[in-house]
Amino acid sequence: MNKRTRLVILIICVVLFSVITPYIVLYSLGYRIDFVNGKIIETGGIYVRVFPQGADITIDSKIKNKTGLFLNSIFVQNLLPKQHAVLIEKEGYHSYQKNLLVKEKEVTKLENVVLFKNKTLFDLLENNVDYFSIAPNNANLIKSNITNKTIDFKTINLNNSQKNNITLPIKNGAILDSKWSDNSNSYLIKTNDGYFLLDFRAPKLQFTKLPILADIGEVYFDPENSNQLFFIKNKNLYSTLQNKELIKNVASFLIKDQKVIWLSSDGFLYIDNLPIQATSTTLKQTEIEGETNKTTEQIFSIKKNSQYKLVAILDMIFLQEDESLYLLDQNLKKFESFYGSVKDLKISPDWKKVVFYNDHEIMYSLTSSINQKILLSKPANVIHELYWLNNDYLIFKSVDEIIISEIDARGNVNTITLPKISLLTEELKNSEFKPEQIFWNEQDKKLYILAENNLLVSENLLP
Repeated sequence: MNKRTRLVILIICVVLFSVITPYIVLYSLGYRIDFVNGKIIETGGIYVRVFPQGADITIDSKIKNKTGLFLNSIFVQNLLPKQHAVLIEKEGYHSYQKNLLVKEKEVTKLENVVLFKNKTLFDLLENNVDYFSIAPNNANLIKSNITNKTIDFKTINLNNSQKNNITLPIKNGAILDSKWSDNSNSYLIKTNDGYFLLDFRAPKLQFTKLPILADIGEVYFDPENSNQLFFIKNKNLYSTLQNKELIKNVASFLIKDQKVIWLSSDGFLYIDNLPIQATSTTLKQTEIEGETNKTTEQIFSIKKNSQYKLVAILDMIFLQEDESLYLLDQNLKKFESFYGSVKDLKISPDWKKVVFYNDHEIMYSLTSSINQKILLSKPANVIHELYWLNNDYLIFKSVDEIIISEIDARGNVNTITLPKISLLTEELKNSEFKPEQIFWNEQDKKLYILAENNLLVSENLLP
């Protein structure tokens, strides 16, 4: 080999070294060459956490990972800043797909993904059920069976399975509404024969009729004293422990933190300490200060035939007028239009999110930025009932379907529809049930369904 050849080889090696070495160094530091745009870019990563463990995670149909028995997360680095397809699978579970945008020098997180079983098993808890309700403590359940002559109730303690039977002699009865006290000690029902109260602390469980609640509007338990109810009658606010009216000209009210918040017929919102405070031995009356407690400065026009409802979430006060929702602007001291059509709104278990929904639309907002509403879903069928499954998932009934939806609105929103209900009970396991009423029990992580006069309870839906 002559000198010229050796020189050429040396020059080539130097050039290759000069070109390749920086590339290797940049590559090791997370840089890549964007040949399309002709520039050097930094990579990012994706962090995924999924329940239950043992799931297969595929990114862009190429990078495959599997969560272990003790670690339910994976971290994939050196991804180009663009959209990446994430697929999560586990045998026996619905798959999960999400398109995520990765940015330079950033880690995109996909946390708290839950995979749900392809087949959810249910057990028959009770039959001959026309109505059921579960207390706020998720421990006391009450179900009713309506006959031509009576309404037969059964209370069930879900912790120890203790049961009690109670009968109300009401002909052609109907349960029109029901309400629990905050401490779950008392249960109020409205029937076609009036209001009845059940005290779970009594030695013998029995309903007590409350004639004082005849022809009333809104009614609420005192949060601190379940022996006391506040209600609107003839547009005035009363208490079951006080004969005279407490506040006059009330269109709607609520009780929160030992304060009464009310929308007056004059169109202003007022807030004051509870007008009365009752104990077992004393009853004290405090005066309403009137104008000094006016919270709003602009009149909200009260319509004669409209229904009004106040809702307090953290330091926010919402006003629902029929299906229109308004939010109190604390600075301007007036109600501003918030959401055009709403059936109900519910706060997440961690109090960081609020979901708003009507017959065909589900939206949510963070409580820290309540006016930034995010559209989640527009189901084809009417939405009847909706619950927070946990802080990241919703469950709702849409006609005859039960649907679970995530609230992560990046890209696509993952939803699953629970298949035909499969019963563990041998005699009914081939029956087909259409859900009429659902309730999500946050304590035992089970779904309760009223279907064809059967009260069904699921296995645990969450890991």
